[in-house]
Amino acid sequence: MDQRTDPRLAGAQLIIDGEHLIFRRFADPDDDILDGDVEEITTETMLLTRRGKSYVENGIFAYARLRDLPQLRELHNRHKHLDIPRLNAIDRTLNVLPADTSEEVWQTIDAMLSDMLSPTHPTRPLPTIWAITRRLRRLIATIDASVNFDPVARKKRSIPTATQASIYPININGQPLGELTLTTNNATMAGIRAHLTATARHHKLSLPDAIIKLLAGDITPAVQPVIYLYTPTTPGQTPHIPGFGPATADDLETLHRIYDASPPRTINLDAASEAHTDAYRPTDAMAAYIHARNPTCIYPDCHQPAHRCQLDHRIPHDQGGPTTPANLYPLCQHHHNTKTDKRAFYIPDPHTGDIIWLFPNGTWTTAATDSIIRHHTTPTNPRWAVSLAQERHERATVERFHAACHTLCDTYDETGDLEECLTGIRALEREYGLTFDFAPQPDTSWLPPEPDPHEPPYPDPLDTTADEPLANAM
Repeated sequence: MDQRTDPRLAGAQLIIDGEHLIFRRFADPDDDILDGDVEEITTETMLLTRRGKSYVENGIFAYARLRDLPQLRELHNRHKHLDIPRLNAIDRTLNVLPADTSEEVWQTIDAMLSDMLSPTHPTRPLPTIWAITRRLRRLIATIDASVNFDPVARKKRSIPTATQASIYPININGQPLGELTLTTNNATMAGIRAHLTATARHHKLSLPDAIIKLLAGDITPAVQPVIYLYTPTTPGQTPHIPGFGPATADDLETLHRIYDASPPRTINLDAASEAHTDAYRPTDAMAAYIHARNPTCIYPDCHQPAHRCQLDHRIPHDQGGPTTPANLYPLCQHHHNTKTDKRAFYIPDPHTGDIIWLFPNGTWTTAATDSIIRHHTTPTNPRWAVSLAQERHERATVERFHAACHTLCDTYDETGDLEECLTGIRALEREYGLTFDFAPQPDTSWLPPEPDPHEPPYPDPLDTTADEPLANAM
């Protein structure tokens, strides 16, 4: 096929050419853009390209990786043949390398990738993402065995499972302890959380003590607590479980069973939408309405649940902003800091519910100079800005942490030494300040099966009468 006869080929090349024009400065080692604030740069690029946050972030960090790979960077600048998915696969795979990786190692990796991705013939397709990742992982394994995890086993550990419970021993800092985990759907877990919280409050206990005493039979459960569920009146809208998010199919099935056993009581939150208080903190009813109206942080493409966010006075309280739902919106800590530093401001559209964000570069700024809008879009000494370089380091830290943890899990699968695996994971968690999201399970395959209470007991080997029926049968 030829670009002159097939417009699809020409269009595909234009896409990569466009990506190169947009993101090439992130690959330039002489450009100080990595010192800039990652949130501002990402948002500005999103506005410029009209593409989503995931695409923009992948492009930024994929091209930034080319700073470590000068041969590959020069090759791509010359041919403009590498798309963002392939470059992103290279970046994510190389994130497991430590920050102090030697220049010699980088040169070895650069040479391998340049050779692998050099176009030799116009009709030869580029290696697949899988092929690139596999070759890179094989090379990394010869460099640092501590992050040579099994990708198939890692994928299996990441697959969500149905309802399950596990009780097993653990060892933390030499102290033998026991651990209990429960995995179930969000609706069931919301009900369990409400029951446990109410029981702990009723008996004036901490939540862990209440769980232990309740399971041990030392205390009785509290009166059935109220479980809130936000159900929009608009047909076809998915109910929202506070603290967990939109209800899934499994959640809805569980909720129907709850409704059958205990018919729900409907509370209309329209009154809370018009409520007002002179206090700084909103009332519980107002907070419930706000969380229902905006279930996540209102910053573009941020999905932090509202109950984990701060309720921001859009117009600050100390500047006359009222404590009312019309002036309160959920912002996660990071994006609340962005607004506090006056690197962004927002305006809600009362008719559509959209949030219009305004930025210091003048995008969508329409208010007069003396207005509250202009006041909040003037940047002043940012204290919470995060640079692209810092964000790259954070991403690499997370990737290396998980790679090392999964490598320990692979070793446990081979040796069966659970304590060594858990001790290693705990040490990595302390070192990196992160939490591993998979709990290795103890091997119980060696245990004999539990006897069936409906079957007769095992015969006594000293009881000679057990052989009599056999002898008579003969």
